[in-house]
Amino acid sequence: MTTRILVSHTDAGAQKRWERALRAALPATFDIVDTPDPEVRHLVTWTPADDLFNALPALQTCFSAAAGVDHLIDNPSLPPALPVYRLLDAGMAEQMVRYCRHEVERRLMRKAVYEDQQQQAQWIEHAARAPAELSVGVFGFGVLGKAVATALAEEGYQVAAFRRQPQDETLALDGGRSIDVFGGPDRWAAFLQRCEVLILLAPLTPATEHIIDAQALADLPAGAALVNVGRGGLIDTDALLAALASGQVSSASLDVFEHEPLPADHPLWHAPGVRLTPHVSALTLVEPAARQVAEGILAFEAGQPVPGRVERSAGY
Repeated sequence: MTTRILVSHTDAGAQKRWERALRAALPATFDIVDTPDPEVRHLVTWTPADDLFNALPALQTCFSAAAGVDHLIDNPSLPPALPVYRLLDAGMAEQMVRYCRHEVERRLMRKAVYEDQQQQAQWIEHAARAPAELSVGVFGFGVLGKAVATALAEEGYQVAAFRRQPQDETLALDGGRSIDVFGGPDRWAAFLQRCEVLILLAPLTPATEHIIDAQALADLPAGAALVNVGRGGLIDTDALLAALASGQVSSASLDVFEHEPLPADHPLWHAPGVRLTPHVSALTLVEPAARQVAEGILAFEAGQPVPGRVERSAGY
């Protein structure tokens, strides 16, 4: 008897790659299908139709085809007790580290300053800075956030991280490096005040929606830089545009947006100091992601714990 797995993806090419990769990663007793079926036990999906879960009465698990799950847990037909699992890395951490490192190095090397000078034909040399002179904050200390914070700390930057658990600590790394971890909402302002560069890697939840508002931006050091590779809804866009116009925030590197694709007439396209990319900081690598999902399905079928289970109340 076969166990049926439904793959449901909005991109036809990704759909086929997921199907091939799962077939390669699972025994022949698992049947990969592409249409809803009353006997489907496992679902691998990205942005499912609003009524998809109604057509899957035997469903036992739902696996996100990406690290994010806000596109899943808001689905109106999602059964309240159905276990939902997210990808934990699957090749995304290395990409995210590379993207964030590049943005931090731009700040360290004053790239934006020199680019502005070029436009004005100005030859002005500025003093060099060591990484230890640059303070970086990482909001979101999950798998990807820890990877980014650790990589930057190991390169010598002053790194702080923020998490929701109300306890500060110093996370020691090899080579004498460390990460200062700020814990709990009472420490939010203190965390922001030490972030010359603030990197957003948190999930989007009711507690984090528009958490980067006018007050949060005012708490940053004057002229701070913002990097958002988490979710667009973390930022109050109007507040960010105002902070950019005033100079309170000198630059914003944005990879994610509340509405994607970003409308062509959106003011972020031409706002001063803004650099945009189209949600490419950490793309899902299908083969390693499919292997991770396959391992989760096999563990579930064997009655073993499955990594990456989403805590619905927390939103991730």
